[in-house]
Amino acid sequence: MIKSKIRQYWNQYSTRVIHLDQFALAKMGLVQSRTILKIDNYMIICAPYQISMRKAFLFSVLNRDEIPFFYNYINKLASLKLTFQKTLKGIPVKFFVWVMMKGISPIKGKENMCLIEVDYKSCPESLINIIGEFITVQKAFEDYYEQLKDKQIYINRNTSRALKYNNFIECFIGNRKIEAKLLSLSVACLHIEFPGTDPLLIEGFEFKSKLYFQSYRFYVKGKIEKTEKTMEGFLKVTYAIQYIPELVDIIQDYFSNEQTQTTLF
Repeated sequence: MIKSKIRQYWNQYSTRVIHLDQFALAKMGLVQSRTILKIDNYMIICAPYQISMRKAFLFSVLNRDEIPFFYNYINKLASLKLTFQKTLKGIPVKFFVWVMMKGISPIKGKENMCLIEVDYKSCPESLINIIGEFITVQKAFEDYYEQLKDKQIYINRNTSRALKYNNFIECFIGNRKIEAKLLSLSVACLHIEFPGTDPLLIEGFEFKSKLYFQSYRFYVKGKIEKTEKTMEGFLKVTYAIQYIPELVDIIQDYFSNEQTQTTLF
């Protein structure tokens, strides 16, 4: 059964490349700080940038003399240590993967930062399983998004506690950072109250915000669909946002817990 699932994951997802943002790292349990590439007798501390069942792209800090030195190891064998925090007991799982060095290049505008590309000689079955399970979660979250996009949660003391929301949102308007108030949210839309009117805050204006939860802190991008002035001089904004898996995770968990509590009582 397990072998069959591994084969299925490989056949479906072996070419799928995962960008390792905070959501992917959290769900996969990948510990970035414990990634090491061993080339000959040299140990290079890396931060995984992208990963698949066939290859990985890694960030590393090397000085201008080290980068050309490691060019000599292109198309030569190396080993990659990846660490995952996946077990219930909190014991990390380590993989040592034989890899072929395929490329190393400096990153423009980032001093001493480089990108290393490696191909696996073979992918451990446990790693195939971790990656396959994560891609399955990704697909499930896309379904959750469609189910939840019209469900608004109004922010109050109880919902903030249930969402583990830190009651803090920053909005980046032009060159300014404004602390606003989140009135309600869904996976597709936020309702935000600004402390006063602003000539930039009109329908169609696009801006970036940062939301603070206990589980995640993340940026969202979106645009204003509607504005409304209040009697107190505040400005209420309906803000349509792009798909954010971290927010889907938080809201799906909120409704799952709400359903569980309703069932219990």
